[in-house]
Amino acid sequence: MFALCVARSTTSSSQCGNTSETFTGKCSPKPTLVLARAIAAEEEGAAGRRGTLCFVEAEVFDEGDFFAALASGGARVLLIGRRAMIALGLPVLTADYDLWVHIDDIERLNQAVVPLDLVPNFPPNIARQRGRYVLENGEHVDVLVARSRSSPDGVRLSFEDAWARRQELSRSAGTTLSVPALDDLILTKRWAMRDKDIADIHLIEGLKRLRGE
Repeated sequence: MFALCVARSTTSSSQCGNTSETFTGKCSPKPTLVLARAIAAEEEGAAGRRGTLCFVEAEVFDEGDFFAALASGGARVLLIGRRAMIALGLPVLTADYDLWVHIDDIERLNQAVVPLDLVPNFPPNIARQRGRYVLENGEHVDVLVARSRSSPDGVRLSFEDAWARRQELSRSAGTTLSVPALDDLILTKRWAMRDKDIADIHLIEGLKRLRGE
């Protein structure tokens, strides 16, 4: 026989709908029940196995609250990766968030996301040594900590330069979201140059042409 239990998990509101709804935070799917079967063999014999049958209830990760926390927390932090492309209206998909934070502002960023229950996997001093860390609690936020990064062909981009040239995207409730300028966003995509990064570069270059840049 099986016992029943209920646990909670987290899903992101940005996983549904179109890019416009995703960015403005209007997308809010209802909690769903995900069936997970956890069998613990307590007895064996003529009566069969006994165990636990769990239903995991998914909660919505509020992207709007996350972006508002970034804007109000006082940390110099840029949204990079495909989430930045989505914020710019480009048709891409991703499961995670990627941030680039000023090396002196890790503590401010960590404090800003405390209300969202996002927890760093390393303390600030270790994160500075490693050059990156993760904020997580159901949602996964990769945080780059570096004064600069270079592409394989030696083109260097410093955080200070990227921050000075950043775009401020207006959001609801008077908040803004900081993303790199298009040329700098392309440079961040050149760091790894995977097949998907090359495809993303073509999309960003297309946006530049539309803007006349």
